[in-house]
Amino acid sequence: MTPVTPKATNLGSQEDITKPPFPFAAGLFSRLANLLTGSARARVALVVSCALAFALTFTYPVWLNLTRLSINNDWDFATQLHWVPYHTITSFHQFPLWNPYKCGGMAMYANPQSRILTPFFLLHLMFGPNVGAHLEVILHLAIMWLGTYVLGRVQKMSALASVFAATLFCANSWYFLHLGEGHNVFLGFAYLPWVAACVWRAISDRELKWAALGGLLIALMLGEGGVQAASLTLLEVGLIALFFALLTPSPWPIVVAAVVVVFMAGLAAVKLLPTYEMLSTHPKEIWGPTYVRWSEIYDYVFIRNIDRYPTDRGFVESGAFVSPMLMAVAVPALLALRRSMFVWLFGGVILVWLVRGDDGGSWPLYRYFHMLPVFSLQRLPSRLLVCVMFNLGQSAGYGVDFLRVKLRAVGTTLVVVLLIAGAVDNWLVGPRVLRTMFEFPLTAIPRSTLFRQFDDETAFDQTAVAFANMGKIPCYDYTDWTINVKAYNQDGYRGEQYLLGPGSVRLTEWSPNRLGFQVIAKEPTVLVINQNYDRGWHLARGEGLIENNKGLLSVRIPPGEERITLVYRDYSILVGASASAVFVALLVALFRRKRY
Repeated sequence: MTPVTPKATNLGSQEDITKPPFPFAAGLFSRLANLLTGSARARVALVVSCALAFALTFTYPVWLNLTRLSINNDWDFATQLHWVPYHTITSFHQFPLWNPYKCGGMAMYANPQSRILTPFFLLHLMFGPNVGAHLEVILHLAIMWLGTYVLGRVQKMSALASVFAATLFCANSWYFLHLGEGHNVFLGFAYLPWVAACVWRAISDRELKWAALGGLLIALMLGEGGVQAASLTLLEVGLIALFFALLTPSPWPIVVAAVVVVFMAGLAAVKLLPTYEMLSTHPKEIWGPTYVRWSEIYDYVFIRNIDRYPTDRGFVESGAFVSPMLMAVAVPALLALRRSMFVWLFGGVILVWLVRGDDGGSWPLYRYFHMLPVFSLQRLPSRLLVCVMFNLGQSAGYGVDFLRVKLRAVGTTLVVVLLIAGAVDNWLVGPRVLRTMFEFPLTAIPRSTLFRQFDDETAFDQTAVAFANMGKIPCYDYTDWTINVKAYNQDGYRGEQYLLGPGSVRLTEWSPNRLGFQVIAKEPTVLVINQNYDRGWHLARGEGLIENNKGLLSVRIPPGEERITLVYRDYSILVGASASAVFVALLVALFRRKRY
């Protein structure tokens, strides 16, 4: 006898009752889940594709204007720093050690904000510094999104929670404000989540190789000129290690943080030693105590009025708008009671305390923080909002998983709706700021046949002056420079080279790192070169003694006819490279070591 299947009633079957209320969305989630749990290669391809798609979506003004020149505001400063190394290598086939086009002459590689020691410099050499810099803006955002996703997975978050955390941090307006202004050194923050992931693995797996890898990534930040990004990343590393050290009696988290610092210093020695020498002779100006009101923090985080961004310096320097729809998901995380979530809550509280700055009160945490080496270079405490948003994104990831577990399909659907709506909200705010990169035209300056110094009485147009084969005075850089160099259009100009005594001098060779002269002196005299003195200059040919003549590069020479050749060499790079090579070998050994 064939059994009779009862007809469905209006009450519905058990399957109907438990079916998600949005079948199409549930089916889509199921297909994505199947793909994410498929082969490792498929998962990697999917996540990388999502990172690139996110970056392209949020940087559309950049790739739509990929070949247009960016020189507005600090882009003028950044573009000149990108162009000089490119021009030095492609036109003179020299390593970019010296920058004659800036401030009357200054070190190029040793400049803390130079961005030469990075794989992305190859983009500049391949496509030119303008297109290369624009590609960096896109790719660094993709790297940052991907790293934040990986960090979530390292913490055992779900794929959806990791996507949410990555979107909250990377869609935040801080990235677009700083890059729209021309703060290319902020690109180094792209490695912050990767460093955090390395530290997390090192602590949980008790493997120092991950700590060493984290040190390598911070060294890469320094190679890209990201002193501020590196210092704030070290702060995040310290907060993570401190939390786990307080939670457990083991000193292992502190050991991990120490290894990160040691490997960072060792691997970055090739950059740090020359930079240290430069900073010792031209120290960066230290800003005094700064206080940020709660009302200002509220504006920076919640105000989406983009009309204020290009002109309001507070928003340019400190803005960190995040959609309330994204931020709201962090609240349920407090109910999750997962120990790992409290790492970000602990760090977030301290970071907000630091963001407040120094009000002269009895708990001046920022004042003590600002006294530490490297951290003293921080200009504005409100820039720490970048790290606050990073911690907020991680907390939101835990909130997502809490909603998924407690509310199941309804919670998942709610999270996806908030993710899409919040991402669109931030997309309407941040990327539009990038349009300001292309607002200003290049100033038309006639090109000089021979290199000479030029003064237009402003600190701007550095790129235009360099394009015209001239050095820019006055100028703008990481600190104020005392310049005795004279421009050809200033009173008292005696030429780009001259003798203090009777005789004649003729330029025979000119390149950024090498200068040649034919000198005829009737008596002992001094050859003066119209560039700043730097102890990196050495006499490669001829008789004489290099001197500092009232801030100018000079050579004391004997009487007679002489061929003088000066070369710029920075031997601290060789010392640093030796130290870095040792730490590279140690890093390789750690990853090749078998764990028993």
